[in-house]
Amino acid sequence: MARVLIVDDSIDVLTLLQAFFRRRASHEVLIARNGEEGLHQALEHRPDLALVDIMMPGMDGYELIRRLRADPRTESMGILVLTARGQPVDQQAALQTGADAYLAKPVNLEELEAIVDKILSDRSQKAATVLPILSLKGGLGVTTTAVNLALLLQQQASTALWDLAHASGHVALCLGIAPQTHWGAILQQPDMPVTSVIQEHTSRLQVLCAPPIPVTSQELGESQVHRILHALQETATYIVIDTPPILNAATLTVLRLAQEVILLTSHDPAGIQSTLATLQVLRDLRARSLVVHSRPIPSPSPDLDPLSRLMHTSIRMSLPYDCLLYTSDAADELDGVDLGGRRII
Repeated sequence: MARVLIVDDSIDVLTLLQAFFRRRASHEVLIARNGEEGLHQALEHRPDLALVDIMMPGMDGYELIRRLRADPRTESMGILVLTARGQPVDQQAALQTGADAYLAKPVNLEELEAIVDKILSDRSQKAATVLPILSLKGGLGVTTTAVNLALLLQQQASTALWDLAHASGHVALCLGIAPQTHWGAILQQPDMPVTSVIQEHTSRLQVLCAPPIPVTSQELGESQVHRILHALQETATYIVIDTPPILNAATLTVLRLAQEVILLTSHDPAGIQSTLATLQVLRDLRARSLVVHSRPIPSPSPDLDPLSRLMHTSIRMSLPYDCLLYTSDAADELDGVDLGGRRII
């Protein structure tokens, strides 16, 4: 199931397409009546695909597409232009602006379904899914969860695991590898290729280790985060990030660029307080999130409905405690879950 945004100033078109996507493809559908509203919806909800009309009052479809392609949060989303302007010059203009495909109105629904399926398939193959694991409350097993998830995803597709801790991260320890290098070396030698600091685990998981001691010369900034993620995306389908419990420039950049932020929570007062604060930060960043209950000690799975109501969000699973990495119980909990538009199987 994908998240689809429809931007059109025609109520009839919005109603028709909304019913079509919900009935025939079971996609989550967002609608907007103009370009400004469409841009706001896209940045807030991060859809997988936008269907954009060209002729709209205020911001037209061309300007909307340009802005979507210019923003790192939406630059890789699929865009299909639907318009009554069906001349070849109009099709060329739409594609040059940044659309993936063009379809003239009135829309043939069979053709629409085929084009949408192709765009979603192509986009899922091209763009790596960035998945930060985060909790501002310590002790919930962020590193263990990140390592487990990365090992699980590696069985499906090429996966990279980035330990974003500023110093003394534990990803390498959990994986039983001796760090030969770390991402801090890129700060010390700006011309160093990112690929030179990536290690390969026996599972073929690509690992970017944390510096063993703090790099005091400078902090990892937005431009370096973009550079590292771009390098990892060249070879990885999934990028799992062990995110430290601090909202510095690097963390905020990762959260903004993520397809899905996996937020760990607990049912104690400190865990609830930290989760509520983090959810507000993610809303401000317009980041998509999946809230997961974590059991850092052996305990039965709690009733998640009261916790969901208290936090005003859906908590879909509770990860079991286990001192071992990549447990079958943890894998069962993740089976069938959509992460950034890709389904875990």
